[in-house]
Amino acid sequence: MATLLFQWAILSEQDEAEAYEPAQVLIKASALVALVCVLVVIFLAVKISQLISRPIDAISSVIQTANETGSFNLSAEENGKDEVAVMAGGFNRLTDSLANAITESNAALKAVSEGEFNNKVQSTYPGDIGLLTTGINGTIEKIAAAQLEQEKQSAEIEKASEAAKLSAESANAQAEKSQAEAEVANRIKQALDNVSANVMVADNDLNIIYMNDAVRQMMRTAEADIRNDLPHFSVDTLDHANIDIFHKNPAHQRGLLEHQNATLSSEFVVGGRTLKVVANVIKNNSGERIGNVVEWTDRTEEVAIQKEIDNLVAFACAGDLSARIDDSNKTGFFKDVSVGLNNLVGVCDNVLSDLSVVLG
Repeated sequence: MATLLFQWAILSEQDEAEAYEPAQVLIKASALVALVCVLVVIFLAVKISQLISRPIDAISSVIQTANETGSFNLSAEENGKDEVAVMAGGFNRLTDSLANAITESNAALKAVSEGEFNNKVQSTYPGDIGLLTTGINGTIEKIAAAQLEQEKQSAEIEKASEAAKLSAESANAQAEKSQAEAEVANRIKQALDNVSANVMVADNDLNIIYMNDAVRQMMRTAEADIRNDLPHFSVDTLDHANIDIFHKNPAHQRGLLEHQNATLSSEFVVGGRTLKVVANVIKNNSGERIGNVVEWTDRTEEVAIQKEIDNLVAFACAGDLSARIDDSNKTGFFKDVSVGLNNLVGVCDNVLSDLSVVLG
């Protein structure tokens, strides 16, 4: 038997607006709540922003003031322990560090300007500030070293100036002394140039360094005769020549002169001329030997007349009064002596002749 099954449903009719009314109420309530939340959030955001911006503005204001005035003796307010307060604290420590560094640096530089180089930046600073203060201290040290060197150089210059002044005074005194000595030497030279004595001066090595006019004339008169024994002899080459040229074997004379302590007199014959020298040692103020002064005498004519006088006397002693001295080749004193002796012998001859006539 078949069973019939039936499904039942109850249907009711409702308006669309009435159906969605609870949802609309919910939506409006949600929107209102969302709006209130947004307003609260905005309010909180503004408040929080104000809390954050005020200290930041304060810090910004301090920075602006420092920038405008150049002063770092400023500080920002530190309220609380938030990040802004931490930032303000860091800023304050930075400005304090800068202010202290600048204060110490200014004090050190002011001391330098007043000539004091021992006042340096004593504190130790990190980073670039430390480099700045270290550089200032290094500069002060260099300036101090330069100042010390300058003072040292000034002292040396002053000392050198004083020494130069003393040296100049000494040089002037020495120059005046040298000039006076030169004037004395010049007077002596002029005197020697004009004396009739034949004077020659030699240095320690016996090189001729001075001859007066008289000795030049004597040598020139005897030059031709001297060349008989010394062919290379010349008056024109005597200056700075060695006196060894007057001796065929100069070793003996050189030995005597080099060890001479007193007046040395010597006579020698060269080219038929009889020459006499009288040598004396020249010493400086310290007693050191510096040369010799030699006085020359040409005794040729004197020796010749001595021989003629000896012959005249010898003839007279032998009873021969007819001998006479040839006075035709003589001048001055020697001519006068010759004429006088001839007259004396002639008178004696006449007396004896007259006496012989009387007695005869």
